[in-house]
Amino acid sequence: MQYDLEYVEKIEKELERYDRLFLTAKEVADMLGVSKRTITEYCKKGEIFGVRFAGKWLIYKESLVEFLLRKNNYEVF
Repeated sequence: MQYDLEYVEKIEKELERYDRLFLTAKEVADMLGVSKRTITEYCKKGEIFGVRFAGKWLIYKESLVEFLLRKNNYEVF
């Protein structure tokens, strides 16, 4: 799965709407158009930084952007 820079920028703007640091796996899945299971697998593999809290995966917003950039082989700072 690859994401062009325009798509990553769109996701970044969408993330600005959230006034918290973490999103649920479902929110991220809906945003990317993939299943919640796909997102939790990325978290388990360490591809997206997330923490498990009260039985749910919470994904750090900045980690999502870094993940999308890495998927396209962009350098992440």
